[in-house]
Amino acid sequence: MGIFDVLRALFGGGQPTADDGRTEPTDDESATTPDDDGAESTDDGGFRIPENTTRDERVPFGALAATNRAELHENAEEFAEFWSEYELDFTPSSIPDVDAMVATQQERANYLSIDLGDGYEGAVAPMASEPAAYFGEVMVRNYDAEWTFDEDFGWALQFGNGQIVNIFKTAHQALEGDPPFVMLHDTFVEDVGLDGDLLDTDGGRAAVMDVDEGIDPDDFDDEAIAAAAGERDAEELIEDVRGDAEDHVEAWPAYEFDYSVESLERLDELVTAEFSGPAFADAEVGSTDDEASILLTAHTVNAGSYFGEVLRRELGGSWRHTETDGLQLELPVSDGAARVSPIAMAESCLAGDDTFTDRYAGVREVLDEVGEQLESGD
Repeated sequence: MGIFDVLRALFGGGQPTADDGRTEPTDDESATTPDDDGAESTDDGGFRIPENTTRDERVPFGALAATNRAELHENAEEFAEFWSEYELDFTPSSIPDVDAMVATQQERANYLSIDLGDGYEGAVAPMASEPAAYFGEVMVRNYDAEWTFDEDFGWALQFGNGQIVNIFKTAHQALEGDPPFVMLHDTFVEDVGLDGDLLDTDGGRAAVMDVDEGIDPDDFDDEAIAAAAGERDAEELIEDVRGDAEDHVEAWPAYEFDYSVESLERLDELVTAEFSGPAFADAEVGSTDDEASILLTAHTVNAGSYFGEVLRRELGGSWRHTETDGLQLELPVSDGAARVSPIAMAESCLAGDDTFTDRYAGVREVLDEVGEQLESGD
């Protein structure tokens, strides 16, 4: 019996009754421990305790969801069969029915504590885990997504762009609020760029927990990276920065980055929403020692490149690269020019020390002052 089956037994899943479709657990069905075979790792990922997530000796929700991918598929099929009064046909259009079902069951969103042995225990709410398994299977069957066993999250959704989402934690975190799955679907369609239609064009977007880009710091060789950068000439580096700006636009379609000055307010909103949380509290731009730092560096470069392109398009000028000063944006002022470093400015903004809107205003102010001085001959 898999973990999902255990949870169904404990909370009455698969045994409909006359009142609400579920039965109460019996006194002797209070907890369980996976057997030795179920706890072993398999080529398919298998049930195991993720090495990086046993904080306070508790196991993440995704590690308790299934023992392998086949069981995840079976869990979703069983969920759809059990709730047959809803149209759960594994299409995106069925996701509103999942939310409708969750809305009728949230009062039963109690957590089950499971003793896993060796000092570890886990807790899971079936009213989050079961719908999450179905929702994940819908994403796998209809979009560029797959189940993966993540060393931080346990079973999670991985999208074609490399992002790994802790879907079971996200579902659990949403238990006390509105049913989350339509919001999750639309969040992924917009933020990941999935080829699908929004289910609720006027609805909100979900706070997705623990997004992992699937980056391994061990894959980054600092010396090799530095050597490769040193081989690129100024023209190639300038072409790169324009490409980085486009990457930024494509990565965040929900923010409608159109290179306008007004879009800098949305850029500040993005920084607050995505990079001001605890996940990046200890991250260091330029470091390749951990995933958070690598991600922060990449987003700093992309956001700085976008900011530089907004400056260039609005104020004129061009990108310049020298061995001494690196990559800068040269902006015209009176009969001369002033140089700024948009990526260095972005580092300050993503660190929370400044905003892009204030930086833009500052650049305008400096250019006006320098222009006045040049014109007066001071």
